[in-house]
Amino acid sequence: MDIKQYIDYFDDISDLAREQQFTLLEQAVESINARFSFPIFMVIRYLVRIGFIAVLSGGTFLLFGYSSWLLLVSIVVALLGARLLITEITDSLISKALKNIVSKN
Repeated sequence: MDIKQYIDYFDDISDLAREQQFTLLEQAVESINARFSFPIFMVIRYLVRIGFIAVLSGGTFLLFGYSSWLLLVSIVVALLGARLLITEITDSLISKALKNIVSKN
């Protein structure tokens, strides 16, 4: 997981130096991964995408029947929606872990 995108992202640590932010973010990601016996960020990514594609494509098929362009549109919309949900879940997990680490220090 690329944690560079979270530098200066969270208000809790944005006033710290970049090296300190990077260290705290690494600790947060490690604490999240330590809670689960599987790579949680990867699992979230794939399950959410597959779920969104299945629900939207299936719903489109049930409502409108089989149409190639509707299937493609539903897949694109599903991937965009999944991306938003994945970002929200990841941000929430990192934020909670980061708050726990900052409160301990």
